[in-house]
Amino acid sequence: MLTGTEYILRRISLLGVKHIFGIPGAHIYPFLLKSVGTGVELIINCHELSAGYMADGYGRASDKLGVLFGMGGPGSNNMVTAVNTARLERVPLLVITGDVPVHLSNVPGFQCANELGTHDDAIFKTIAKYSKRVSGIDDLAYLIEEAIRIALTPPFGPAHLIIPYNVFTEETSAQPQPTDYARLRFWKNDRSTATLSRIRDLLASDKKVIFWIGDSLNRAGPAQQVICLAEKFHIPVATSFSAKGVFPEHHKLALGNFGYAGWSLAKAMFLSDSPDVIIGFDIEQNERNSLGWHADLYRGKELLLVNFPGSYSNKEYGESIEDNPFYILESLYTSLINEVYDRHSRERWFQTILQGAGGEKARPIISPARRIEPARLVQLLQKEMPRDAILFVDSGEHRVFAGQNWKAPAAASFYSASVVAPMGWALAAGIGCAFARNEPVIVFTGDGCMQMHGIELKTAIKYNRPLLVVLANNKAFGRIHRYLSTMSEDAAKMAGIEEVDWKLFGQSFGAKVFDITSEECFIESIRRFLAEPRLTILNVSTPVNPYHHDVTLARSAFA
Repeated sequence: MLTGTEYILRRISLLGVKHIFGIPGAHIYPFLLKSVGTGVELIINCHELSAGYMADGYGRASDKLGVLFGMGGPGSNNMVTAVNTARLERVPLLVITGDVPVHLSNVPGFQCANELGTHDDAIFKTIAKYSKRVSGIDDLAYLIEEAIRIALTPPFGPAHLIIPYNVFTEETSAQPQPTDYARLRFWKNDRSTATLSRIRDLLASDKKVIFWIGDSLNRAGPAQQVICLAEKFHIPVATSFSAKGVFPEHHKLALGNFGYAGWSLAKAMFLSDSPDVIIGFDIEQNERNSLGWHADLYRGKELLLVNFPGSYSNKEYGESIEDNPFYILESLYTSLINEVYDRHSRERWFQTILQGAGGEKARPIISPARRIEPARLVQLLQKEMPRDAILFVDSGEHRVFAGQNWKAPAAASFYSASVVAPMGWALAAGIGCAFARNEPVIVFTGDGCMQMHGIELKTAIKYNRPLLVVLANNKAFGRIHRYLSTMSEDAAKMAGIEEVDWKLFGQSFGAKVFDITSEECFIESIRRFLAEPRLTILNVSTPVNPYHHDVTLARSAFA
């Protein structure tokens, strides 16, 4: 016999999940006390929201399941933005929240999560793929299995269970069994055969084709399939911002990322009538992916999008086929990899495009105010950090420069919550990655983000997780500041950030902090981190109005 807690944790352990994230609370005392010896370590965070972001980062980086736990009521309500982010960014997440015992479910108990309290049932049904209340120990095994299955079935997303206090302590005869959930990734529907046939015909034709790869495919398996197909049929490849690296950005067929903060080669190709067809995989036509629904993206070419059911579609923005991009890519790979194809016409076409692609003016290294430009920080990071380093990029002005200047070498090496863009996400998500992976982890963030979730860096110290945090400190909410400054000086002040002694802040919980005054200082501090990996914060004063050539970058800048 197993208690409810033991069953949950053993089932999670069978998935290969070794760390879960959350905050203690009265509703989940048994969950905390029975966790020892289960093979799963409970990571205690500073706040439920950043615990959710940490579970998100763990789920993305491990290609497994992120797990978030906490009490109901105020605890679960603090998780809402993280759960919504996992839904919209398609991250597999299991969310476990507690509640008062079943015998108190019809009265307004203290911090209760039922309809007499915070009504968690109603809240999570609107933001999760799946949300259920466990009514008793006899329901637990089935509902845990269902929640895991739904979270790990594409499109990935959060599944939520409300578990009353008594269910954690009661015993069940059920025994958790390992299940191969990898097979769930490759479901097909009644459209799949036709989708495959249509794309095969396009690849085998003489049409000038571009691949456009989206966020969910930022994994090693799909990336290898894309590389093989692109090389076989000589197809240039672009990605979304958050899928940077799915196609190596040093590859001769790489166009870089298209859309917000994209490469100018991708922009030139996508907004011209040069390609006959752009085939997208998991590319929802949201504002940033589509460069603000740029009219030229939809003119003079066919735009064919293989998107998960439920994705936004509009016939004005290309043809969207509701199918499974994982299955379609794998099936294209297995059915075509041994085919013979004459790719010379596409080679000549793309070579002509490259010859006509222009460069861009060199960026200044130091701003007029003697502050290091954020673009330069990213370039120096790329030069100094090992090739296998993993970059997490936060929300804000600095995001543009990561998109333009970081040349992602492989899948699962670059992460950003670019759909929801919650400030401070990368600080916690990067720590989550440090629990899942052994490669060096970098977080590129800003002072606005640090104000929101910088305290969570304590968790990296507590659990001895090395992390390099590059803080682009412009003392403002940069993009908002620039917009408000066009109105009045008083308006711009609303987007200013009062000076914070980040060195004192970081040192107060044991971080190593360097105030960066020059390029040489920045480089030396990176080298110190690599020589002695531990939580290290590089506080860099950057200009509030950094140099912008464009929100795109020419490929020639990386030559």
